[in-house]
Amino acid sequence: MALRSPKLSDVSLLAALLAVCLPLACCRVNSHYTVDGVRLRHERWVEFEPEPLAGGSAAAQRSLALDLELGSIAVRRGEPGEQRGRAKLREAVPGDARLVWSEGRVRIETKSGKPALAVEVELYVGTPLEQLVLTTDLGDLRVEGVQIEERLSLSSALGDLAAERIGRPESVELDTDLGDVRLRDFECARLVATSALGDVEARGVASDDGRLETDLGDVEIESSAFTKLTAETDLGDVEGLSRALEAGRERTPRAGKAQAAGSADV
Repeated sequence: MALRSPKLSDVSLLAALLAVCLPLACCRVNSHYTVDGVRLRHERWVEFEPEPLAGGSAAAQRSLALDLELGSIAVRRGEPGEQRGRAKLREAVPGDARLVWSEGRVRIETKSGKPALAVEVELYVGTPLEQLVLTTDLGDLRVEGVQIEERLSLSSALGDLAAERIGRPESVELDTDLGDVRLRDFECARLVATSALGDVEARGVASDDGRLETDLGDVEIESSAFTKLTAETDLGDVEGLSRALEAGRERTPRAGKAQAAGSADV
């Protein structure tokens, strides 16, 4: 078990994070959505689908990227062949905004040119994706049951991150400044999951090369197998590291040779 005394850098980091994130959180709770001085008073849900590819093809899009200023994103398994979404919008003008899913990206547009926000986005994908990249400044990011073949990347300044049953991607990267990270039931060649303030938890995960780190929080590893693994916390516990490395020696790595690195274990 790793349990260390808080360092000055830890306290300074926490103070800086709270100074930046608390005003954003209060704004969200009070539903005071203002962009560039424009108050977004109107709220509605919309549905959207991918636009046809160049040449009019309706083939499923193989990559997806979505970047929100303020909002949560959930990507869930859809019916076979399905690709669709729904979102909660905040607008200055009723009916002004729409979401456009085109050429592997989802973006928001308005007819008036005034700002608008997508504060909640739900995507349902029943086709394999080569890449999925989700980013938000304030909100949770969750991917569940969608098959990723190459790369999954989730990044939030303030929010929890979760990746569950995503198949066998090559690379998985999750990073949050303030929030927990949850990993469940998948295999990948390379895994990086980090939080500045929050717990990092891996269950049923297998990887050739993993890095699970938090500055303030616990790292918990259960029923997982890593050929190479670094698991660290500056203030908290690290549990299950040795068991994960032992299980990793019994699996066939997707790349590289078995190596062991880590900081502590229970």
